[in-house]
Amino acid sequence: MFERYDLRRVLLGSILIAIIVASRLLPHAYNLVPVGAIIMLSSIYQGKRFAWVVGIVGMLLGDLWLGFYQAEIMLSVYGSLLAITLASSYLRNNRSILSIASFALINGLIFFLVTNFAVWAFGDMYTKDLPGLGMAYYYALPFFRNTMIGNLGYSLIGYLALEHGYALVRSLAVSRVLR
Repeated sequence: MFERYDLRRVLLGSILIAIIVASRLLPHAYNLVPVGAIIMLSSIYQGKRFAWVVGIVGMLLGDLWLGFYQAEIMLSVYGSLLAITLASSYLRNNRSILSIASFALINGLIFFLVTNFAVWAFGDMYTKDLPGLGMAYYYALPFFRNTMIGNLGYSLIGYLALEHGYALVRSLAVSRVLR
């Protein structure tokens, strides 16, 4: 049997996976999803293994519905999520609003650089030269903007909720008891 703590982790993981899948399936601006934020905050608060499993399972379930794409490009997406997981684990003992915001942007940059390099290297949309690589990054800038907005916004909302939401709820509960 699972211990109570394990059941909580399974429940939390299931909720986060459902959020990842729903955010990818429901109408949204391209790349304006909480995937990077969920992976980063999960890595910080629950550990790398938890974040990696949540991110990969959420992405795979979404890809089952949306459809799979070229294997090399797909591996770059999943690999960049692993890199984000590993990079974010640094914040486990160094959390602040500034570090969360900085890593949200760094994580967006990692995703942008890795995945668009893969689109250039393995796809057939761009010539295999430096101008072609430049075009791959140039045409991906609108997606990059949305990734950065999503990572920053969702990460800060999640961080503030996790760090300060519990204290607020607790203080409100205590103040009601003391009345």
